Amino acid sequence: SYNVITQSYISNSFGRVGSIADGADYNTISLSTLTTNSTTALIPTIRVRGSGNTLTGDFIYNLGSPGAVAVGLNNPSPNTKVTRTYMYSLTSAAITFNGSNYSTLSLSTAVSDDAGNSAAMNFTNGSSNNIVTQSYFSNPAGPAVKFESGTAFNMISQSTITSDSAVFPALYMGGCSSNTLLDSYVQGSTAVYISGSTGTIIGGSFLVATSATGSGIHIDSGNVNLTLTSSTFKGGAQGAGLYMMRNNSGF
Repeated sequence: SYNVITQSYISNSFGRVGSIADGADYNTISLSTLTTNSTTALIPTIRVRGSGNTLTGDFIYNLGSPGAVAVGLNNPSPNTKVTRTYMYSLTSAAITFNGSNYSTLSLSTAVSDDAGNSAAMNFTNGSSNNIVTQSYFSNPAGPAVKFESGTAFNMISQSTITSDSAVFPALYMGGCSSNTLLDSYVQGSTAVYISGSTGTIIGGSFLVATSATGSGIHIDSGNVNLTLTSSTFKGGAQGAGLYMMRNNSGF
């Protein structure tokens, strides 16, 4: 614990570049480049499981491993801080909150070129109480941000989320609860898609559909207690600013 790595270049052509294990706490990697082009599937560039670790001012790339993220904040990894960092994955998420809690991401960029279900940033495996602010997320081929089933009480604020995919929305929320988007800009074929979620809050945000048939926000069935406030929803010429399906309640 309490180790510092700074101004370094760390590379592994065959596997993971870094792993901060559970119990390895309060370490810092700063002003460094971490990169892998491993062809072995599901090898993240760096995996973090310990508490209170920090990535700051880094460039982190996953250029080869099929289905592998650049930064994996894995269970438990509480109180991890990622700031002023650029993250890129060719085939999966640039950063995944995978069971991580009470972590923060700020002033950073996450880019994915995955044309499948992975987003530039994924929340999965019950991740909760994480804060993302003043950051940029982009996926030219798929969703830019995803909140998956069971994730809760996470917040994104003052950020930009964009996708050029004709199939996936820029921001997807499915089966999650009490997640919040504030003061942000979201752009995609459909900007935001929400399904089967509870207590979602969207405020002070600008949601823009780029597809002629897309919606600023598409509210699928099964949502409860959704709050939309002080926001702008812009749909395509044959779409809708706000499109709401049946079987939603508590708005």
